[in-house]
Amino acid sequence: MTYLDYHATTPMDPDVFEEMKPYFMEHFGNASSAHKYGWRAQIAVEQARQQVADLLGVLPVEIVFTSGATESLNSIFYSLKRALFGSVRVHMTPIEHPALVRSAHEHSGEDWKFCDLETDSTGTILLDDLETVLKGDGHSILACHLAHSELGTLQPLFEISKRIKKTEALWVADASQWVGKVPLDVKRLGIDYLGFSGHKIYGPKGVGVTYVSKDRMKVLHSMIVGGSQQDGARSGTLNVPGIVGIGKACEIARYRMSKDEEYCLEIMNQIIHAVSKNFPRIQFLGNMDHRLPNHLCLWVPEVSSSWILSQMKNFGISTGSACSLGYSPTWKYLEKFGYPKGIENQVFRLGWGRMTTRAEIDYFLSEFFEVLRSHPFHQELEQ
Repeated sequence: MTYLDYHATTPMDPDVFEEMKPYFMEHFGNASSAHKYGWRAQIAVEQARQQVADLLGVLPVEIVFTSGATESLNSIFYSLKRALFGSVRVHMTPIEHPALVRSAHEHSGEDWKFCDLETDSTGTILLDDLETVLKGDGHSILACHLAHSELGTLQPLFEISKRIKKTEALWVADASQWVGKVPLDVKRLGIDYLGFSGHKIYGPKGVGVTYVSKDRMKVLHSMIVGGSQQDGARSGTLNVPGIVGIGKACEIARYRMSKDEEYCLEIMNQIIHAVSKNFPRIQFLGNMDHRLPNHLCLWVPEVSSSWILSQMKNFGISTGSACSLGYSPTWKYLEKFGYPKGIENQVFRLGWGRMTTRAEIDYFLSEFFEVLRSHPFHQELEQ
């Protein structure tokens, strides 16, 4: 089997697993206990908090550990509902991940209004009117992905940052696909709230991070109530092995990000060149100049992506976000730019990473081309 679905989840880095192992059996203490077992666990948690903070360019006190990005985003909007009084406008693109959309709607107040933030055909947020849109009476929130899980597009963060800093708007970022793949200076950008998961960066599942800027930390309310862990920001016994794992994953990402990016870009260029040469009608969706280095979204006109995947049983490939349960608003949205109705049935996503080998990519391309050439419309794709 060849795994090419790195945007659904990544394999765990062996060094992350080795770092976690002692905290299952040897250092099993509760991080809140006032004895050496607890102190050892607490030291490990705080080390991980520092590792996460170093990757994001923030302070350790601004990091709260959660069960994943979905909980983080829910917690953020749960807190905002209790902190913001009066009218609130939430600006989102129509192609956000359901974790962001549903969190915002579930925890919205009576005076909250949701406004579509327009993008171009690549999923890039339109900047021209952004500053004007974010200004106005009441509170304004920009809630958006930083990198799109299906199109692979990277948002122009510094351009967005320049505009949002001229307003009083808050910035809530779904950073699940960006963190660990492309450098991110959260403080410089002025992001107020952010969430991501460990399993997207070669860490364990079931652990994530909420970042809250220090000046906003006082309005953070624990959505999960109980004990006073993490200074009351999130109750519940700390998942020490998971926290150690996400910390180590962040440390590894920090020192080898440029190496990973270079390697992944080489693979991207190989795939683009081979596909374009053999099947010129296949199109790559998303912004091809500003995209994740390990992501491609392929549109194969007139050919069912489900059929392609059914013929390639030795590959782990998806047609989109694993959390969308077969439906994604992305493809419907693209119809307004002239893409055909039903395009969602003709696209699939490729994701690779530091553990992907060149031999696996060669094998994928060989099998993919063989499958396409067995399709009745293969001659049209080759023209």
